[in-house]
Amino acid sequence: MSGSSTNATRHAHRLPSTTTGNNSDGEIINKVVRELETKVQELEDGQSCSICMERSRNVAFLCGHTACSNCAQPLKTCHICRKPITKKINLYS
Repeated sequence: MSGSSTNATRHAHRLPSTTTGNNSDGEIINKVVRELETKVQELEDGQSCSICMERSRNVAFLCGHTACSNCAQPLKTCHICRKPITKKINLYS
């Protein structure tokens, strides 16, 4: 088999089942797009600062919690667990 047909076969199992015959191709595509948008949003939310929800988390505290550098800068205690912040660690991705 060619490389492109192998890829199509490998990823085909991820599409919703069409055995009911009630869904048109457009409905199936829309459903897949909505599911993918939801997954992308969940991933983005997981990387966002839990204080401002605008910037990426790039500072960690010794307690293990994180925030963006703008929000972390004035903190003296962790916004999650309230432990005193003794050190701020810059995170690089």
